[in-house]
Amino acid sequence: MARRRPGLRHWRQRGHRHGYHHRAPAGAKLQPHLGALRSLHTSRTTRPPPRSPHMADSYPTFTVVNGAAATPPTFQALLLAGGRSTRMGPGADKAFLTDGDGTPLYLRQRALLQSLRPSRILLSARPGVNYTWPAEDILLDAAPDNGPLAAIEALSRTCLPGDVLPPTLVLAVDLPLMSAELLRLLIPRESANAPTQPVTGKVFTLDGRLEPLAALYIPAVLYLAQARYLEGTRAVHCVLEEAIAKGLMHSEEVPDALRPCFHNLTTPEDAAAWTALSP
Repeated sequence: MARRRPGLRHWRQRGHRHGYHHRAPAGAKLQPHLGALRSLHTSRTTRPPPRSPHMADSYPTFTVVNGAAATPPTFQALLLAGGRSTRMGPGADKAFLTDGDGTPLYLRQRALLQSLRPSRILLSARPGVNYTWPAEDILLDAAPDNGPLAAIEALSRTCLPGDVLPPTLVLAVDLPLMSAELLRLLIPRESANAPTQPVTGKVFTLDGRLEPLAALYIPAVLYLAQARYLEGTRAVHCVLEEAIAKGLMHSEEVPDALRPCFHNLTTPEDAAAWTALSP
């Protein structure tokens, strides 16, 4: 006798026994979990990742100004070390004068600038001299006889078309008593009362005389220096006087306690005295 094929009634009964008597709509099994999935997705996209203590320095610091977050203006630094040091004697180079620990002066000044956390530290250097410095951050002083204005002018040519130079803190290598305390007075800061006010340059005066080799230069002053240099000007204080007159820079007398910061090394006797006193 031929075996009968199971009919519809058989499959319905079997389906009831095994729990698949009907096909659920697509996604029905996920319905109870969709709320949790949406919550998980939202938490991943809106909550910041946990901050590792080892990454604390990689996060920008924000200052709230009039209810809005703002960051202080970025600045870079330029260390002037390309002069000939003629008054130091034949073959002498101020940048390589050493302190009591044997550290070359230019590296000592770099450490000082690093403590201020600029975005970049450039070195205005003499051609043919080996420096412990990233090659991409060295500006060769093609005209060392033209004074510091030549190095400052060269800085204005480091920008690519369309880029804007950041404010630049300029420091001479032969100011071994310079302190971070004084340099911090030059670093640009946002004003709580006028957060949109553009940053101006700043230079100290010592007994009424401008001290341009530890000063803050904004882009407008750097481009002014470039224009005047190409016109034949070689005195940097002439550029700063014009910048002050145009409102691009302001000056103030150096605090009495910080006057020694501007003692520079000019002669071998100066160098010997500093080496004897330096730690």
